[in-house]
Amino acid sequence: MNNSEDITSVVNQVTQALEALHNPHSNVQIFNQSQEFLEEVKRRPNAYSYALVILTHPNEIVRHFGLHIIENLVKNQWVNASENDKQSVKNEILGFISKVQVNEQKFIKEKMVTVIVEIVKRDWPQRWANLLDSLVQISSLGETQAEVVLLTMGQLPHEIIFDSTSNNMIALSEQRKKDLMAGTLQTLPGKRQRQSQRESSVHATLDVAILHRMGTYRIDSPA
Repeated sequence: MNNSEDITSVVNQVTQALEALHNPHSNVQIFNQSQEFLEEVKRRPNAYSYALVILTHPNEIVRHFGLHIIENLVKNQWVNASENDKQSVKNEILGFISKVQVNEQKFIKEKMVTVIVEIVKRDWPQRWANLLDSLVQISSLGETQAEVVLLTMGQLPHEIIFDSTSNNMIALSEQRKKDLMAGTLQTLPGKRQRQSQRESSVHATLDVAILHRMGTYRIDSPA
């Protein structure tokens, strides 16, 4: 069996397991077996290759699991991943957001935001310098893309301040929080180079989302 056939087989098994998991008529044994299989798939070294195929699946429950695989990779394997793999994940998730459909389910969009934010907490701005430019470009593709971008920028300051990973991962250090917030502040008015009218309009909307989430949080902004 070649690699393509192996991935197709696993994706089919994942689909069947998810169907069983969400079927109210599944007995306890089938439910537990399905759950164990899905957890095992998430831990596989090549789980990312499955996720890329799963993300194109027509069923939203299956697509959500694909995003969950990537989230698990970022949270648990990111530190050991190669730079090429990390860049591939970043490119794929941004590509997925850029193609999101108008009728995409809310829980899918929320999971996209979670994945982006988890990567940001680890790599931005030092190792993902072009993220904001990419998000601005994506937000100009349509209202749905703009919605996901706004959700991302609205969630980021909250995640930096309260750090939801602290319950199951190494918490962000205070210095890392300051680095992230400084990067966020760099996107606000007066910190950006000259932009086109369209880019300025998009950034203005992002500014509102960022400031709304930041609330009373304060750090010294770099000059």
